[in-house]
Amino acid sequence: MKFIENLIGKKNFQIIFQAYIKKFTKKSICYQDYIEIFEEKIREIYIEEEKIQEILGKIKWQEWIHKTGALIEKIEFRKFYLNSSKIF
Repeated sequence: MKFIENLIGKKNFQIIFQAYIKKFTKKSICYQDYIEIFEEKIREIYIEEEKIQEILGKIKWQEWIHKTGALIEKIEFRKFYLNSSKIF
């Protein structure tokens, strides 16, 4: 999830996650439901098809869900924590 947040930005991530929670509150869900609403909201947020395909192309849902081992995507936690520490 952190990879996706870094990819689309915190604000857009929150918009999508809130829509997901609102739609599926008190319902049984599966990961395909999240993927569906994620792709729907990405198409609403980003108008340019090239940007939409760039984002969707970087998210390897099937690999993340079905493969074993560490993820290949690099997540910059250090930058995240350094920025967070500036709040205090």
